[in-house]
Amino acid sequence: MKSYSEELKNMQQWFAGPRFADILRLHTPAQVVEQRGTIDIDYTVARETAAAFYARLRELFAAGKSITTFGPYSPGQAVTIRRLGIEGIYLGGWATSAKGSVGEDPGPDLASYPLSQVPEEAAPLVRALLAADRNQYFQRLQMTETQRAETPEIDYRPFIIADADTGHGGDAHVRNLIRRFVEAGVPGYHIEDQKPGVKKCGHQAGKVLVQVDEQIKRLNAARLQLDIMQVQGIIVARTDAEAATYLDGRGDERDQRFILGATNTGFPNYKTAFLAIMRRFFAGGVEEINGHLMYRISDDLYAEADRWLDRTGLAAEIDGVIKMMPGQKMPGRSPADINKALDHASTRLLELWQMEAGLKTYGRAVADVMKFHLDEGAELPMTLDQWFAFVEAASFVEARDKARSMGFNIIW
Repeated sequence: MKSYSEELKNMQQWFAGPRFADILRLHTPAQVVEQRGTIDIDYTVARETAAAFYARLRELFAAGKSITTFGPYSPGQAVTIRRLGIEGIYLGGWATSAKGSVGEDPGPDLASYPLSQVPEEAAPLVRALLAADRNQYFQRLQMTETQRAETPEIDYRPFIIADADTGHGGDAHVRNLIRRFVEAGVPGYHIEDQKPGVKKCGHQAGKVLVQVDEQIKRLNAARLQLDIMQVQGIIVARTDAEAATYLDGRGDERDQRFILGATNTGFPNYKTAFLAIMRRFFAGGVEEINGHLMYRISDDLYAEADRWLDRTGLAAEIDGVIKMMPGQKMPGRSPADINKALDHASTRLLELWQMEAGLKTYGRAVADVMKFHLDEGAELPMTLDQWFAFVEAASFVEARDKARSMGFNIIW
């Protein structure tokens, strides 16, 4: 059994290794050693394949190449993928969801399965590849030298990137998930920045992202667990930012420049207006639409929203839709009718609300003020093009400071 000082020295060397030259951790070698215990456990398959797979990916990246692969639906397919000469395997949560299990119904890719589900899907793939490697080794020993030379040797190492979804929660959940993957022999894991519990399929709207710092915490938790287990691991930081339209919070300044703000505050906020629409359907007899009951909006706010709905003509549209819908106890009224009616109303609300709100990013709001002053003949330290180039790469705090230095103190 090694002493604490020996363990600490080894961990410091581990941190300083060339593999982690570009890795910034939020934990120290001492904090890792404190959680390793005195009994060494070697995760040979994950450890060796992680190092080899990472080196191969680096080679491909340097050559401007990549691996085009499949997501296996069974262990046999994983073996076939390697026999075809495809170097990497991707185990997606979509396949896990679609396949179902002993305790889970098949369904869409919403990560609604238990945290253990994908690691348990991965374990048979790894076992199948290891078995194929043993079988090949045995068969080649039975061959002559000529036969071995004429028979290509297949690399069955489990070069797998598995879907870790959102990490299924906080730091403890992420660490638990990574531990299970390592124990199964999986060397790589991708973690996305959607919010746990409301994750959407790739093609679905309504994606909610966590703040940048929250995603960093997930990635660091994964690295902490890998350091404890002494496995290099390949962590893929994935984002849904191109498709997502919602943020879980605005506490990280790196997110703030992407947040749309309303420049016209003389009308109801979007949430109140939407709840007022649901309330109107409910009062009109469409009792299946009742989401407003979850909230305690004041009568004054509802009255303000109702006046705005009347002014825009949306209230009359909703009343017309309600009159055309079959009664609650009449045949012909289906969930599809209700969803269609609410979808139409919410789409119209979004169109009208965005038009009146004057939604803008902070950068665009400052640009509008700059343009006004430039048109008035004012001299500013930068042009609009220079401002847009600056704000594209700047954090919210940097953009705000720059705007203030030009005399524009815009509330955001």
